[in-house]
Order: sequence, then C-alpha cells, then structure tokens
Amino acid sequence: MTDSYLEESFSNLDLGEVTELLTALKENNTTKVFKDYWYDEEVKPVMNKNSGYTFLTNSEYQAAMMNDGKLDIFQNCGECGNEGFSNEFEKDAECEGCKEIANLEATN
Repeated sequence: MTDSYLEESFSNLDLGEVTELLTALKENNTTKVFKDYWYDEEVKPVMNKNSGYTFLTNSEYQAAMMNDGKLDIFQNCGECGNEGFSNEFEKDAECEGCKEIANLEATN
C-alpha cells in the first residue's frame, strides 16, 4: 500500500499486536462473519498512523481486528460512513447499508 497514513514496516509496527492478529488467523480464532466473508489473499499487517490501530488487510482492502478476543472484520457502511464490527451495527442501523451489515451478524 502506498497510502501515507498506513505503515507496513515491521520495524514500526507493534509486534505484540501483529502476533495476536496472526495467531488468531492461524488458529482460526475468528468470528463467523470473518469465516464467511474474509478474502484470504495477500494478507499483511498494517498500522493506521492516524488512529494507531494495527490490523490485517488483504487484496480486497478489508480490515481485520480483534473483537471480544476473536478476529473479526471491521466494517464500513458505504451509504453513511458508519464504522465498526457488524455486531455494533445492530443497535445503530440507521440506513439500509448499516442494516445490511447488521444482518451479517444476525444471520451468522
């Protein structure tokens, strides 16, 4: 990735967080949403320099982070821009896009 707000160099990443993410991926310690929707191609750890969060991303630019001890997909609503894990959209589903994301959790 060439975006200046993303850091890919292992020397600048929190290796403890990277280890936690990769261990969860390796051991399949993931949510059902992750298992059903994650693209497992070109996976790599990165850090958002603005937020400080370390996460996994892939060829589809999905973001995977730890959520209640499991690897989960961090969602972004294309309609309103709301962000979070699908289980967080259940209570805040304000638009059709958010309702679709909340439904991922409800159907899994």
